[in-house]
Amino acid sequence: MRNLSSLIVFLAISFRLFAQSPHGDELQISCEDCHNPKGWKLEKGAYTFNHAVTKFNLEGQHQDVDCKMCHKVLIFSKAESECVSCHTDMHYQTVGLDCA
Repeated sequence: MRNLSSLIVFLAISFRLFAQSPHGDELQISCEDCHNPKGWKLEKGAYTFNHAVTKFNLEGQHQDVDCKMCHKVLIFSKAESECVSCHTDMHYQTVGLDCA
């Protein structure tokens, strides 16, 4: 019985060590770039992740938007990057989709 308990503890620890990230296999940054040792809750200004290394550099008011506004799911590569995914197209696509 003692061996069975030891085996269960060993398997639980092993599973935890090799668990996949909830952010998908493509994310190659350290958890500490966004999360702090206090817990998983994000504290604005406490994270060190540099968004400039992504395909969507945060410029203007995008720097002040809460991460969850764009990253509605935990797999960040699925975030939409087209303006119309968040902004209303006031021109009804008469001037194209490139807002810049």
